[in-house]
Amino acid sequence: EQGQPPRLTGYQASNQVRVVTRDIGGLGMLIDTLIAAGGTNIDGPSFFVANPDAMLDGARAAVIAKASARAADYAKLTGYREARLVALSEGGGWMPGPQTMPIMARAEMADAKMAAPVQPGEVGNTLTIQVQYRLVR
Repeated sequence: EQGQPPRLTGYQASNQVRVVTRDIGGLGMLIDTLIAAGGTNIDGPSFFVANPDAMLDGARAAVIAKASARAADYAKLTGYREARLVALSEGGGWMPGPQTMPIMARAEMADAKMAAPVQPGEVGNTLTIQVQYRLVR
């Protein structure tokens, strides 16, 4: 009504929790536990590489060595004395593994006393290195 303070008629609350585990074998039971505890909007699982830099360091060295050797070959094949590096840039990203079955279907499995099946897929990172050389006579 006019001139009256607003009256509360209901409310909605939400909470978000992120769980990280390295135990793939126990992941199905973990999801079941989350559902049994009342979780209704479970986003995942998501798989990722724990230390991507360690994986990419070796790839970086190999790419740079190959690019340098190829530039030297181009210089030699085209009559130039050498190839000098003038620019280098790096890009890349994370490649998620395949999606597993939707979480909503897992709630039905909780009644059957089965752990939700989880199949780990492949996870990786991409590395894009762009190099530019100047050929010197």
